[in-house]
Amino acid sequence: MNYKFGEKVKALVEASGIEKSDKDAILGLKRITYEEFYQAYKMHKDYQKKSIMYYMSDMKPIFDLYDDSKMEKEVKSEGYVKLMNQLRSEEKEREYRTLLKRNTTKMASVGVDGIGSYTFIKDRENTESHVDGINAVKEIKHQLTTIVNIMITVLSVGYAVWYWSGSSMGLSESSNGNGIRILMSLVGSLLVLVAEVVVFGGYLRKVEEARDKEKKVVENRKVVETIVITGKSGKKGTTGEIKSIMKNVNSKKERAKSKKKAIK
Repeated sequence: MNYKFGEKVKALVEASGIEKSDKDAILGLKRITYEEFYQAYKMHKDYQKKSIMYYMSDMKPIFDLYDDSKMEKEVKSEGYVKLMNQLRSEEKEREYRTLLKRNTTKMASVGVDGIGSYTFIKDRENTESHVDGINAVKEIKHQLTTIVNIMITVLSVGYAVWYWSGSSMGLSESSNGNGIRILMSLVGSLLVLVAEVVVFGGYLRKVEEARDKEKKVVENRKVVETIVITGKSGKKGTTGEIKSIMKNVNSKKERAKSKKKAIK
């Protein structure tokens, strides 16, 4: 740290035994470091007569403020500027879509935002294909689960018919009983299998029909009320034009009503 000094330290430096170049530098800049001051104090012939605090009371620290305006600013490349603008746009888009919070939990696992749009995302096609892949995997899992459930049901019915035919009908004791029991088990299993397939096919058909109906539904929108907001000065009589149009419409409606009454 550098210090400003007064007449006491100046006299000390001039009377000290340090090199002349150091003296000239200190006196010319009018500042001194603590190491330079201590060296000058030690090399002064009468340094023992006055304490070091006597001279330090004549010193004031210098605090230099950092000024970055004087430094040369690095010129940003065109690619860097474009990248930063794109990142800012993406961040604003994500904040906006997070604020809306539509369908966030459903598509959060695949990195889709709230609305499900990819306006600023480069890999839009890859993300959409990833979503389609996930839906396909879910569909395959659902079908495999259904097949396993049907197989368990068919085997259970076949075993139940086999057990019932042996215990209740007494076919296990006859010579041809096992063949009849096997035939009955197969028939029962086939009937249950056909029933399961028919029910599952009907379920899939109903789902597809519901999807088609939902796609064909047309959304009807009606304007309930129109509010026109103008400034204090207004713009070219916009409000007056709208009022005149509304009056014309109302007058036409009244004329149509009067004509209907006259016809009746």
